[in-house]
Amino acid sequence: MKKTIKYAGVVAAILAFAALAIGVTHKFFIEFSGFAWFIAYAGISFGLYSIADNIFLRNFDTTEELKNGNVAYAIKLLGFAIIIAACVSAA
Repeated sequence: MKKTIKYAGVVAAILAFAALAIGVTHKFFIEFSGFAWFIAYAGISFGLYSIADNIFLRNFDTTEELKNGNVAYAIKLLGFAIIIAACVSAA
């Protein structure tokens, strides 16, 4: 059973870099600010997926299920990814 969010440090690093990139691009390079926002949205999506994996799928080992070729589990993860993408793209 999972007790902590597995990739919390990675998500925090991506979001910190995205915040720095957004600040710099809006100040000096406005034409590149879209890419900086893309990095922020990717970090938010990865963080939301990690939280959903930790809360809703706590009884399953994600990597083990995918290595075993569990197609139903892969489709369930795809559903989470689509929901997260729709929420983040609307922001």
